[in-house]
Amino acid sequence: MVKDSLPNNQYALQAFSGRAELVSHVHRLRRFHRSFLTEEEISELAKFDDDDELYVVESVVSHSTDEDGNIVFRLRWSGYEPEEDTYQCYDEDVRGNEQVESYIDAHKLRGKLFGEDGGVVIS
Repeated sequence: MVKDSLPNNQYALQAFSGRAELVSHVHRLRRFHRSFLTEEEISELAKFDDDDELYVVESVVSHSTDEDGNIVFRLRWSGYEPEEDTYQCYDEDVRGNEQVESYIDAHKLRGKLFGEDGGVVIS
């Protein structure tokens, strides 16, 4: 949450838990849309210790295939610059993520990721 406006287009921010404060430039800020999260999800976020790292997928930029034939996704992380994008296989870290699942549906990748029994295809 924004706590205070500072000189040079910077803002003092307060963590959900209320225990930490940080300063960020206006260009690194993104509007928080409360309507996207339920009260339960907001409560879960507030439980994170301020020393814990919380990474939120902003979008799936693209996908490709690795040398083993597995589909990998280029992920853009909320609050990070494009040069900090990472490549992630479809595993327990991203499975079920709303951005990843929407991308899979939009690009008709379900048949390439899932077998006839609905299980994940591993090459």
